Amino acid sequence: KMNMNDGDGGSAVAILQRWSNVLAFILNCSLTFGNNGFGYGKSIEEISDEYQTIITPPGWAFSIWGVIFALEFVFTAWQLFQSSDNLILNEVVGFFWVSACLFQSAWNLTIAAQLFVVSALVLAGIAISLAIICLRITPKEMNQHETVAEYFLVRFSFGLHGGWTCVATLLSFNLAAVANGVSPKGQLVVAIISLAVVVAASLYFGMFKDNLSYSLAICWALFGISSEQGQTSMILGPEIANHIRISSMVCAVSITLLTCVCEFIRVRKVHKDTDEHRKNLISSRNS
Repeated sequence: KMNMNDGDGGSAVAILQRWSNVLAFILNCSLTFGNNGFGYGKSIEEISDEYQTIITPPGWAFSIWGVIFALEFVFTAWQLFQSSDNLILNEVVGFFWVSACLFQSAWNLTIAAQLFVVSALVLAGIAISLAIICLRITPKEMNQHETVAEYFLVRFSFGLHGGWTCVATLLSFNLAAVANGVSPKGQLVVAIISLAVVVAASLYFGMFKDNLSYSLAICWALFGISSEQGQTSMILGPEIANHIRISSMVCAVSITLLTCVCEFIRVRKVHKDTDEHRKNLISSRNS
């Protein structure tokens, strides 16, 4: 049986990992919430307003960061009290969350300096680090023995962060295109490719990798993109803006429904497998 909360004491690697998580999260929060241009550049809000892209969501969509940081704050505290042999922390999270926090800290610096291509690549580092965590938590054994805390603080929170940074990475490449003077038609091509990638990522993680929150974070962004097509209308005309608006909305609604159905099926299967496992244990004890 894989009990993720048994055992006390702690190996050196586990202790290093736990405290690295704390320090990396503190650094990330310090640079994220203390970012006001760092004295040599513009704030992230100013840059976002100056370089509007075809797929820039409205301001309300970015409120998702509040949920992400709140969940990860709880995770940071929770993981300090888990045993050194906790399977989720050791084999799933590992040092990949430290990696994500360090990349995100670096992103705050590169975007303030308006190094748009570099900041997009750094954002890709965040997205990849979190995607690895999301991919490593999907095996059947993890599903069956996952506690409620592990679901919300690892699978859900890192899925939410991973899905949103997937969108943010592609948004950054669009921002780089605008900042470097790419033509409106060129911007449209970059935007269409970006939307195709995020839709594919949403379907992959939501339907095939048991990560509802990864998919929902992307759908949240798609709802936002659908509601904010003023820039597209200005540079490419209302017809194209309307096509993007409708396409984004249809994708967001369809993927939300599909992934919710997949999650319902997954949870039912996990409960069924767990019940069968318990029955087998009882029958083996009675025989």
